Amino acid sequence: MLGTTAQAAATLAAIPAMLVMALLPIITVGAAILMSHAVGAKDQRRANIIFNEALGVTSAIVCVMAAVAWVNREAIGVVLASHDETAALIAEYYTWFFPSMVAQVPVLIIAGAQAAIGNIRVSTIAQTGAMGLNVLLNPILMFGWVGLPAFGISGSGMASLIAYTLPLLGLIIYSCHRGSYLSLMPQMWIARPNELWSGLKLGLPVGLEGAVFAIYMFFIAVLIRPFGPIEVAAFGVGQRVLQAGLLPLLALSSATAIIVGQNYGAGASDRIRESLKSSAALALLIAPTLLAVFQLFPHWILQRFSEDAGTIESGVLLLRIDSFSLIPVGLAYIIFSVLSGMGNTKPGLYCSAAYCLSIIATSWCLSFLNGFSPVWIWKVMVVAALFQALVAALFLRYDFNRRGYIQPSFLAAGAKG
Repeated sequence: MLGTTAQAAATLAAIPAMLVMALLPIITVGAAILMSHAVGAKDQRRANIIFNEALGVTSAIVCVMAAVAWVNREAIGVVLASHDETAALIAEYYTWFFPSMVAQVPVLIIAGAQAAIGNIRVSTIAQTGAMGLNVLLNPILMFGWVGLPAFGISGSGMASLIAYTLPLLGLIIYSCHRGSYLSLMPQMWIARPNELWSGLKLGLPVGLEGAVFAIYMFFIAVLIRPFGPIEVAAFGVGQRVLQAGLLPLLALSSATAIIVGQNYGAGASDRIRESLKSSAALALLIAPTLLAVFQLFPHWILQRFSEDAGTIESGVLLLRIDSFSLIPVGLAYIIFSVLSGMGNTKPGLYCSAAYCLSIIATSWCLSFLNGFSPVWIWKVMVVAALFQALVAALFLRYDFNRRGYIQPSFLAAGAKG
């Protein structure tokens, strides 16, 4: 509703934020895996130490990064956008968005830690509450509803700041409750982290994976930028819709990693195999359903995000083509979550790097051909997703053989095929 230029600004503005958020899992993912192992081994003290070390280190890092980015927000806008108005809107959005990250990151850490110990309710309430507040406050602050001033794109950044600050306060109060499994220990936040170092090698591949994906998004945005703001806006809207569609699969894979991690800590390999089978079966129910929705109702979905006819038409092509990657991506997510739960995070990095680099290299080569259009990139994405799922299955088969686990039937059948 703010127009194509604002949508393009929001799309480009998300890229540096993705890069910052990509660095977060270097600490948090390794910490979550170690905490789930500690819970499986019934070691509450160690889980608390890892939790507090992760919270202290990541909070300090994000405060410094957000401060540096906020000071240089106008320069970042110029780098991201060649259009002066778009660059100005990016800087305007960042005025409030970067401070919101100082609240957003601790929310993700505490909620993720609660999920890692099996307390899904608190994690879900916190993150769903933040998302719900964001959805509610965005239009109110952007368009000046209920008598407030209309802040435009700045209102979106304000909404993020408020939406994450309130759940953060709630999580802090909950963590200070005497009956909480995880307790806040401020004395550890500035102490030298001891337990956390062993988790860095687990989180580093995940952080690098996110960084690779951010670079990939930047490259695709650069490739389609010559086609104008409409294509950039369509890419941004289409990717956000697809990412929203992936949320059920991401939630499933996150739960799978927690269950696998706790059972790995308890030495229950049979339950790891059962978790894999059940999660894969659920993914094969969810992904085709999402595919059908995106194939049947792309216009209706995109009309909720844009009133520009060109943006909608370009976005429809993106959704109808790229949604075919949901099934292989869903299965790959499950496989990566099982491997991560067992403490093996490298395959996710290798497969994601191969996925992104194959798209970048192929799209770059195709861009020199006559008639090149963004549609060619969307088709390359689907092929790359199929390749990624195949390689992920091979990694899982190798890891199960190495650990002496019995191969799941569908992997054995796939290997024979």
